[in-house]
Amino acid sequence: LGKAALLLGALFAVSKSLLPQLMRWIALSRSREIFLLSSVLLCFGASWLSAELGLSAALGAFFAGIMLANTDYHHQIAGEITPFRHIFVSIFFISIGLLFDVPFVASNAMTVLPLVGLVLFVNWVVITLVVLSFGYAPRVAVVTGIILSQIGEFSFLLLETAKKGGMITWDFYQNILSAAVITIFLTPFLFNFV
Repeated sequence: LGKAALLLGALFAVSKSLLPQLMRWIALSRSREIFLLSSVLLCFGASWLSAELGLSAALGAFFAGIMLANTDYHHQIAGEITPFRHIFVSIFFISIGLLFDVPFVASNAMTVLPLVGLVLFVNWVVITLVVLSFGYAPRVAVVTGIILSQIGEFSFLLLETAKKGGMITWDFYQNILSAAVITIFLTPFLFNFV
């Protein structure tokens, strides 16, 4: 926790003091290549720093993305990395698919399937209530709850970190991972359902 706070503090200080001037200076070069490489270098640097502190490299990349999103150049960065984003999203979902253990799900279906149902139901209720609290129509709230009821992709990062830290058992890891993959798989069907 201390290391995460240290990393967050350092990245926050950089993002408020140094990063805006650095991005302005890089943008003045009017070179798309330098701009893109600088943004990628910042992400790799934050990932490396996070890994050196014993945290997840993905967590560092996540924080770097937040830092870049708070600059005046976030639209330009988003435009530059869009082609790469599609490639990396594909790689991400392929790697998640490779983690999915079909024999485990088959032999533990009585645990995994109720967990999938519980996740979908609880997320649906919570999201529906949140959307209703913002004053949206009940139909909009229900539809939003259904569409967003799956486990998010960030859960894989948390799950991997917990497993590597020895905080969860292998069975618990596989149950949650299986439920997450199945709920993400069901999302397009739920979207078409509404």
